[in-house]
Amino acid sequence: MSVKNSIAIMLLCSFNLLAQPPTDWVNTFHYGRNEHFSDIYTIPGNGYVCSGWIYTDHGADQTTDIIVTRINDEGEELWHGIYGMNVEDGDVIDRANDIIQTDSSTFVVAATSQIWPNGRNPRHAVALHIDEDGEIVWYNDYGTGALNEVIELKSGEFLFCGGSEAQGYILCLDFDGNVIWQRRYGEERANSFSTMRETAGGVVLGGTVIIGTPNRTETINGWAVKVDFEGELIWEHQYDYRYNDSFGGMSSTEGQDFIFTGGSWALDDGRTGQDLLIVKINNEGVEIWSHLIDVTGNNLYDYGAEVFRLNDDGFVLAGGYDRGRYFPAHPMAMRIRSNGTERWHEIYEFEEWAGFGHGNTFSCVVRGNDNSYVACGTVDCTGLEEANNAFVMKLEPEVLAPQFISWSPFDTMLTVLQGDTVDFMVRVRDDQGDEVSYLWIMGEDTLSTDSTTTIIFGETGEFEVQCEVTDGELAPTITWHLSVVEWYIDSFLPDSTNIAIRRRTTLDFSHHVRAIEEFEFEYQWEHFGRGGNFEFEGEDSARFDFDLTGDHIIRAWVIKDEESKTVEWDVNVRSIIWWWWPHENVLSAQDDTTIVFEVFPFNEESDSLEYSWFLDDEVLDCDTSLIEISFPEIGEYEIIAYVQEGVEVDTIRWTIDVLERSFTADDTDYADLPTTPVLYPASPNPFNSSVKLSMYLPKENHVSLSVFDINGREVSRLADGNIGVGNQTFVWNAGDFPAGVYVVRMKTRDVVEMEKVVLVR
Repeated sequence: MSVKNSIAIMLLCSFNLLAQPPTDWVNTFHYGRNEHFSDIYTIPGNGYVCSGWIYTDHGADQTTDIIVTRINDEGEELWHGIYGMNVEDGDVIDRANDIIQTDSSTFVVAATSQIWPNGRNPRHAVALHIDEDGEIVWYNDYGTGALNEVIELKSGEFLFCGGSEAQGYILCLDFDGNVIWQRRYGEERANSFSTMRETAGGVVLGGTVIIGTPNRTETINGWAVKVDFEGELIWEHQYDYRYNDSFGGMSSTEGQDFIFTGGSWALDDGRTGQDLLIVKINNEGVEIWSHLIDVTGNNLYDYGAEVFRLNDDGFVLAGGYDRGRYFPAHPMAMRIRSNGTERWHEIYEFEEWAGFGHGNTFSCVVRGNDNSYVACGTVDCTGLEEANNAFVMKLEPEVLAPQFISWSPFDTMLTVLQGDTVDFMVRVRDDQGDEVSYLWIMGEDTLSTDSTTTIIFGETGEFEVQCEVTDGELAPTITWHLSVVEWYIDSFLPDSTNIAIRRRTTLDFSHHVRAIEEFEFEYQWEHFGRGGNFEFEGEDSARFDFDLTGDHIIRAWVIKDEESKTVEWDVNVRSIIWWWWPHENVLSAQDDTTIVFEVFPFNEESDSLEYSWFLDDEVLDCDTSLIEISFPEIGEYEIIAYVQEGVEVDTIRWTIDVLERSFTADDTDYADLPTTPVLYPASPNPFNSSVKLSMYLPKENHVSLSVFDINGREVSRLADGNIGVGNQTFVWNAGDFPAGVYVVRMKTRDVVEMEKVVLVR
């Protein structure tokens, strides 16, 4: 190995004193010919580990092996290991793309393997597990594909992502390398994942998706996907900015949002270059903001390879630019604020230093053990007759403001009673070790210069309490906003206002009022959701039964004179079954009647849905969502539908009281039947894909049955012609229609009836 610390002198020359931190050291690593570091991982308090590949001397020119190098905090090598898959007929290209340290202090590598020559053989997804000294624990081939990144879940499994069979690919392994599950996502169009992070309820992944058949005329979009811990798709979104957009690296934010970095290729205004792309999305995949940054000017290839979060929710990313094979390629580091705007960037022009060529790149950047930035990549050493060398570069720790690590009260938006005493406290950390001072202010009054202060609020009104902490150079602040009142709702149950429950759950709601004296209060409750909206007066608690799926709102009002305060709960009632027909669970019918029963699951496209039907204790021969049952004899019957999805089971029960007919075919008393055309209530309503529309016609009639949007435009016509006597049923498949309110109109020669239906997604 050769180490060239002299590179650091050259890098210092390009340092802008008003912005980015200077370079501490740069070390290169040379083991034979052409070394590349693709990833670096910070070992807490104990240096770093890098992974990549090297060109080997055995076999064809394209043969490569995996390289893993362990270095200390000064960039000095502690050990390295070279690993490759062996085959009898051909050379193998083995390349490591990502490395992590496990909770057991071993290392796991995500890699790709391909048999040479001519690269026509498919790539294979390869994972490597080594111990603390670089000795192999296991080294497995998982078939066709490529593994680009690996993480260790909090539950202990390893999750890999990449591409396989032209789709995005996720592979879940246990600690011994055994497959727990594997899944592919997206259409077969050369889609792949390049990065991922664990988050609440699952894993968010980023990559690229091809639009149309992959060729030079098609486009590429950025792609983000969220799956649960069993690989079930929760959501996916595409991000289209220009001709080709791609995501390379990502970081989570303090608020469980996500930052992606990559590139966006322009073909407009005579440009053929690519700009740096930075995108922020929330935990539902919705874009919060995006920035396209032309770092180096037109017709250059700017890109972001990796990004990580700083303490203050700013970010550092590594990338670079390239202009083609015979032009210089430069690594680049950039510091951005939490809103995505640039704070500083630096381009490292290695080729200006004697002996270095033009093919220099950053592939990854991490936060160092001393709050520095540490990047790895490849530097061109052809002038030194060493071809490409892997390298690691460390920037000195950036001057950071003191960081608030805890404060009290934790909630900075407070409501308190007149006369209350509140204790305030902050704790800070200064990464530079500077002594800090405190200043507490309320209005124009200075309250304290300690880390704590106590305030008695004797008057009602709105107040702000601010604590400024300074190290002599930077002075961050934290502010509390207080409403001082005579009474307020200080607690409520359930204590979360966003609740997800299963159908048929009963919940108790309550609230507690805190006041300066014994006031007389009125209490009102409201319910909004499926099954109707209603309100009633009551006490400080109420009980609600949630028999219908969907979104419900429970609102509690506390009223004193002309003043009122409220608590609102959003209740999402979930189940496998969204709706069922008949929706009445207790029915009466006459003998020799046939009734259609149907259940509507939430996820009608799920491959794991199973249906079972019972008539009393007898299993019926039906495994679909719909069944017709005849009742030839009088008596009481029970119909049960079981719907299973995976390990979850949901049940609907109907009780049918079959009575003897009150007339025969010869009877003339039909007084119980409608004498004019009737449009029955739609079912289900609301609905999420299709809705049944039923009517009764006492005689043959010309019927027009149409669906209109909220603006009065006819969007679908289900019937327009003569229809015979009796009950008639039509189904409107909403397809790609947007969610919203629609109006169904039945028009006959002498009757027009209308009703509203609600389409939800």
